[in-house]
Amino acid sequence: MSSFADTVHTAPVAWPPPKRLKPRTGTAPDGMPARAITPAEVTERLSGRLRDLVGPGRRWSYAEISAHTLIDVRTLKAYVRGTACPNLAKYKRLVVVMGPEVAIDLNRMLGWEPRIGNDPPEALDLGALEAALLRAEQALAGLDRARQPGPSGLIKPNSHTAAARVADTRPEFARALPAQAITPAAIAARLSYRLRRMLDGEGNRSIGGIAEATGISRGVIEAYVAGTACPNLARYFRLERVLGQELGIEFALMLGWRPRYQASRNVAAPLIEALHGSVRACLDTLERIKGTDGR
Repeated sequence: MSSFADTVHTAPVAWPPPKRLKPRTGTAPDGMPARAITPAEVTERLSGRLRDLVGPGRRWSYAEISAHTLIDVRTLKAYVRGTACPNLAKYKRLVVVMGPEVAIDLNRMLGWEPRIGNDPPEALDLGALEAALLRAEQALAGLDRARQPGPSGLIKPNSHTAAARVADTRPEFARALPAQAITPAAIAARLSYRLRRMLDGEGNRSIGGIAEATGISRGVIEAYVAGTACPNLARYFRLERVLGQELGIEFALMLGWRPRYQASRNVAAPLIEALHGSVRACLDTLERIKGTDGR
């Protein structure tokens, strides 16, 4: 999907691997207000991306996608034309089969930038590199400080982070599902569980506050929390825009992906220190390169 997780899906792909597609032009890279995320906006963005990926001469054929997702070819063609929008379950089937690239433009709608560079691979912007290294150095220094022992001599995790709660998912939600098993019921159960966790956790979230921010009625939000209703794609993206990536933890696991912050929340201090040292060494080398260029 998105910048949220690293894919491990094993769906067949064309060989040799085709060149990755860049974000489509004409779509704003900045996040949209939640209430501006409409079915029409979602349909247009998904349609534009699918047109680049599916059809004669494209990476995927309609028959391949249909066979793996159990979405009939006529419906797939409607998604490509932009005359229909999939429900959340069918959208997740498309993502698990086609990979996170299908979600690029929808994720940009949420303010997430894809990890696909716009510059040729041989290009190197020293100023941008230096800025990135400085940010990394500052972040690592802060992480070093955060991991220092507290007054009791124990390292105290930050209980306000989503990472402190990510391991609390149910065992059945931690397993990846085949595309055909991703049903509205599976979506509703996972969304209900995560919404309950987020409402019961820290952050002063409330159903009324979520309803106000998303423009979705309180009664409908309550149905999502109860697991008796499943949002359409536009409403799901409104929820994710307001509540953040934590909302999709169970969905990432369902697709066979691993949330990146789950893998990094228990990084050992020696590894952090070694990485910090490497970043400082890169900054020193960059200073010498700049000094040489100035002669």
